[in-house]
Amino acid sequence: MKKRKRHLEDDLQMQVCDYLARVCPVYFWAVPNGGVRNPREAQRLKRMGVRAGVFDLHFLLPAARDHSGGRLGVIELKVKPNGLTPEQKGFRSLVIAAGGVTAVCYSLPEVYDTLVGWGVKLPASVFA
Repeated sequence: MKKRKRHLEDDLQMQVCDYLARVCPVYFWAVPNGGVRNPREAQRLKRMGVRAGVFDLHFLLPAARDHSGGRLGVIELKVKPNGLTPEQKGFRSLVIAAGGVTAVCYSLPEVYDTLVGWGVKLPASVFA
């Protein structure tokens, strides 16, 4: 019998997105860059603008305290012991250089804390 591959990061992302779809007041979207693809499909996606290292979730955040305008926030979801790849570290640097904010989160409570820290008004935490 073939062992079923576990997709722990996918499971975490679905849990996070299910929660955010119910309560998050800011616009967010996922970038499904991962996964195994055949070379032809990978080449097609690359030509369409898919880039290695782009974080999982992107958020249009409220203006900073100085009212300089909205910001981009990006979150990469990981399961322990995984960390960022070299491509993801490069993407993180690009976002920061452009004035955005980034985080690596390993759980839904970490995502919650990150978004609240970025000024997103979420209901009181149920994760404590």
